[in-house]
Amino acid sequence: MLNKKTNWTVVGAGPAGILAVGRLLDAGVSSDEIFWIDPEFSVGDFAKYWHAVPSNTRVALFDKFLKSTASFDYANCPRELTFAHLNENDTCLLSEMVKPLQWVTQKLCERVAHEKCTVRSLQQSQGGWELTTTIGKIFSYQVILATGSVPKSISPQYDVRVNEMALSVALNPEILKKTVTPNQHIVVFGASHSGVLVMKNLLEAGCRVTNFYRSPLRYALYQPDHIIYDNTGLKGVAAKWAKENLHGQAVVNLTRQLLVDDLAEQALQFCDYVVYATGFSPRHILSQDLDCRKYDAHTGIIAPGLFGLGIAYPELVIDRYGISESSIGLFKFANYLTKVLPLWMQR
Repeated sequence: MLNKKTNWTVVGAGPAGILAVGRLLDAGVSSDEIFWIDPEFSVGDFAKYWHAVPSNTRVALFDKFLKSTASFDYANCPRELTFAHLNENDTCLLSEMVKPLQWVTQKLCERVAHEKCTVRSLQQSQGGWELTTTIGKIFSYQVILATGSVPKSISPQYDVRVNEMALSVALNPEILKKTVTPNQHIVVFGASHSGVLVMKNLLEAGCRVTNFYRSPLRYALYQPDHIIYDNTGLKGVAAKWAKENLHGQAVVNLTRQLLVDDLAEQALQFCDYVVYATGFSPRHILSQDLDCRKYDAHTGIIAPGLFGLGIAYPELVIDRYGISESSIGLFKFANYLTKVLPLWMQR
């Protein structure tokens, strides 16, 4: 059974967890003061579920993310695992980012102690935190949660028995085509980046799609020195497809409807599947002391010595027009951590 005491514990080995370990090393934290835990060390949900998704991030920013942390040693990454074969101004599938991140993970695992396990609960203890895991206990003075988020489900919203298709399936064209048959009727909730890509994939698989949405389409607006709706606007493949198909054009097998609960419930009674592409919820870690999903969205601080990073704990940003958004993206996480890590290291 594990019984570990350490100064820093990083929970999660997706992109945010990888970043956290690398930046701790860059900040001068000794490798023997860092303990890293994850069930698989395979780039998390990013690789497991979302690798086939077209990114809304340009290749140049992915490359910049990898170069932003000296401990990644990205300069020595094998060329075939880098972005050398891609146009830096284009977007790409997330799988292209998985390759170098897996290489970086292996390099970091050679430097810091790590164990494959899952956190079941945590609680405050003797000026630090006690983490109960699937293989034992860890005491750590400081903990970074990079535990990710899971897609929201339709089940709490509508009291209707339906076949809910996992968002990860709907966003993977290869798996999707093995799951559905042409002319099946699929109801899709949502019209943000994920929702638009789901509609595209389903229509290309020959399905009939009914899309319920709450708000009009929104696109990222590129300005010389900034992007309006940078985090909520459609970009890349999703933006291109939406502009070509979702602005009043008659699209075969597609019906779009402003969300009205009565109409949605009626449609759900006669559909083959439903895809709920309306966002994500942070993974919940049980604690008798606090709700780990609640945090300061400007500092990433959950509680003294407990911090959050990544898609479950994004920075809240306000642009020059007063628009508030959660800042999501690997390079954005890196910039955010540059600001907040000095705060986290104060004791």
